[in-house]
Amino acid sequence: AFWDAAGDDHLYVLRSTDAGQTFALVLDRTFGNEETELFPMLFAATSGGAVLVHVIDGTGELTAQRSTTDGASYGTVRTLSSTAAAHPFLGIEAAAVTRTAAGTLAIAYTDRRADTYRGNATDLFVRVSTNDGHTWGSEARVDGTAPGTAGTGIAPSGISGVGNDDLVVVYADNRGNAGSSFDVYGNRSAAATLSFGAEQRIDADSGDRDRNAFDAPNVAVGPRCGGGAGEVNVYVAMAVISGTEPEIRVAVSEDGGYTFSGATRISDTAGTEFAAVPRI
Repeated sequence: AFWDAAGDDHLYVLRSTDAGQTFALVLDRTFGNEETELFPMLFAATSGGAVLVHVIDGTGELTAQRSTTDGASYGTVRTLSSTAAAHPFLGIEAAAVTRTAAGTLAIAYTDRRADTYRGNATDLFVRVSTNDGHTWGSEARVDGTAPGTAGTGIAPSGISGVGNDDLVVVYADNRGNAGSSFDVYGNRSAAATLSFGAEQRIDADSGDRDRNAFDAPNVAVGPRCGGGAGEVNVYVAMAVISGTEPEIRVAVSEDGGYTFSGATRISDTAGTEFAAVPRI
């Protein structure tokens, strides 16, 4: 999926049935000449043939279309939010999608409804679907600050299913240092019935970081070393400040995302050389 700004803005989706040798156009959606960068995202379920394409347009509408034919065709455009916003640090308008082991589809998005004037004091919401995107339930707030008092943003890889039908969300937030830097937080909820609890601070660094730096925490779930069947760890990769420059650290949760260990540095230098944009 990609955006084309020649003339009117278009969202194109192409599909290959020969292992990437050739591609055919399967979706062409026109947005008009919005003069806004679009970041369409694709999510393909590992079973069942469901594919979801979602995008936030220049008016703040988060919309999604689903395919039940392995991406060969797409159905009705569904609006999930009319006040979605760009990530306050990355500047890109992108949501994050995951699917739990039980089949619940979840989408997390940055929202500017509490700050419609500047759009800098954003909040974080999640909606879920239990029928592969045909219908969506009510949204739930994830971050714990008062609405419109901090900039909170989700990156495309900031949400993951954990266990059978739970969600863990990690995100950047600039509530500290009078908005001059960001910290990394996490929260967890059952997926089918959303109810996020108290946040967990994950990065635990004491330094400042330019809020416009291109960085966002990433989350991944994997089997626990030495654990029993079905036991998993949650891993979060992020850039944090310990010296004059950011370094890459990874924090681990051994209880499914409820609590996290102190983050371990994995980049070569300890805050003396610039390191950012981690992926895990």
